[in-house]
Amino acid sequence: MGRTILKAIITLIYVFGFNTSLKSQQETPYIINGIGQERIFIHYNAPLFFVGEYLYYRVYCLNSNTNNLSDISKIAYVRLIGEDGNTIFSQKVALENGLGQGDFFIPVAVPSGNYKLIGFTRWMRNWEQEQFYEGDITIINPYSNDQKPFLGDDDMDSIPTKKNDAQDGFTKSGKAINFKNGNVTLSVPKKVYGKREKVALSLSASNERLALGNYSLSVRKIDDFSTVKSETAHEFIQKTKGIPAKPPTGDRGFLPELRGTLVRGQLKSMDATRSLKGIPVALSIPGKEYLLQIAKTSETGAFYFNLNDSKDKGYAFLQVLGKKNKTFQIEIKEDSTILDHKRLSFGSFKLDKSLDSIILKRSIHNQIENAFFKAKPDTLASKLGTPAFYGTMGSTFKLDDFTRFPTLRETVVEIIDNVWIEEKDNSDFCFKIRSPYESEMDDDFNSLLIVDGLPVQNQKDFLKYDSRRIESIHVVRGVYRLGAHFFHGIFDVKTFDSDYLSKVDLSIYNRMEFLNVLPNKRYFRQFYSEETQDEKEQIPDLRYQLLWLPDVKMGTQEKYIDFFTSDVSGDFEISLEGFTANGTPVSAKKVFSVN
Repeated sequence: MGRTILKAIITLIYVFGFNTSLKSQQETPYIINGIGQERIFIHYNAPLFFVGEYLYYRVYCLNSNTNNLSDISKIAYVRLIGEDGNTIFSQKVALENGLGQGDFFIPVAVPSGNYKLIGFTRWMRNWEQEQFYEGDITIINPYSNDQKPFLGDDDMDSIPTKKNDAQDGFTKSGKAINFKNGNVTLSVPKKVYGKREKVALSLSASNERLALGNYSLSVRKIDDFSTVKSETAHEFIQKTKGIPAKPPTGDRGFLPELRGTLVRGQLKSMDATRSLKGIPVALSIPGKEYLLQIAKTSETGAFYFNLNDSKDKGYAFLQVLGKKNKTFQIEIKEDSTILDHKRLSFGSFKLDKSLDSIILKRSIHNQIENAFFKAKPDTLASKLGTPAFYGTMGSTFKLDDFTRFPTLRETVVEIIDNVWIEEKDNSDFCFKIRSPYESEMDDDFNSLLIVDGLPVQNQKDFLKYDSRRIESIHVVRGVYRLGAHFFHGIFDVKTFDSDYLSKVDLSIYNRMEFLNVLPNKRYFRQFYSEETQDEKEQIPDLRYQLLWLPDVKMGTQEKYIDFFTSDVSGDFEISLEGFTANGTPVSAKKVFSVN
């Protein structure tokens, strides 16, 4: 069975909600083995942080069968776990062709300690936790009196060396190590730079395969502490190469998130004789650019949704469609992964009093930098607006373009073409939309009323809504299929400032909280010129992180990247990590100094 067919099978499972536990689906292990396993590598900007600093990271999701970047999962999960098992952060990262990015500002509430950065996909949960990515991170909180995790014994072996040997395993030439089929080379014109001086970094690849790879780049001051060295892409592949994954065990059967966040739920009936098969369930994330999906349940009442759009709101509303919707209960199946922190091997960073002055200096620098954060903002990557699910179909009526009427009933009669109101005693549906085709019967299906992204089943009640609060009405004529459910026309209402959501009783809906996908950012890059130097002299520049570029494309020509040093002196490391077009790991470093 080809990989395309396997994906088609899983897509059908999404749509029709088949039960996918290994005990009930004999095909699931075959699907798991055929589609391939994934593994995660994370390039992060440093192994040691102070509170008040940013942890930046780049996610590389690889297919173990092909060694290429994976096209299976569209979502990765990244967590920072402490030795006590507490989760410092849990983030959801969008993957595009196996690549994603994220960051985390470390607040003063985070205690000093040794931590693990964990990365995985939902698909990886079919295997043991040992298959997840693990990276070592140390956090120092100088404002806390509790430094017990870093207190060493009287034994002198526990006292750290002053300088971190960050170049272990690398030459200072800036070439990738142990790479048999060519080199990616980093070079800078000088070994020593002044403060606030421009650095012209050049990147070159010895062949096209390397040039067309995917890389991330960090330029950061080398820590004055002895820490656990971050694992490189090359070391990660060498460590995991040839190690067979343990086969799925127990009641596993986690479907991959092929198009986005996967939501699964279970419908239960108060009437034991009622069939659970084929019941329509609607999920909506309301707002100006809303998301609306409808799924039908399986024989067991299971249903699935794919949230393939990243929305600002971290919640959704679910409801059963139909007259007997109140006889059902919706239960959301949480997919939270509980990590066994006891099996994690944490670092053993230690402090001694000789480092007091270094810690104090860096703490002061961080406070000053954070005080001027508004002058050095990151920006969100531009995102095109999300079109409604019906695309460009239908007609929009902006009510300010017409004479306003006090009631919705009058508005429909006087303004909205091909729509009328028909009230029947035994029906909550009253908006009727004329079909553009004579062959379609108007009474075959009910119309779909959407208000601020929320499907409204009691249309008669909505007739009482103040039409002066309505901004626009969009009408789609004809039979429309959404998911596995049919409607005769769509009546899509948008109010000013989503007013309807503040007026309606939302407790009648099932509210579901979910973790938002992180938005992509363009990270701040300091720039100096003769024209702006005087203006910017008044703003302190105490950056330890001079540059973070999560998505570096080299191309076949030599690439130049400019950045500026700060007012911080010392040794700085340029670190490039990533993978070639066919999945070969690349790790290269270059060191320069600032006086």
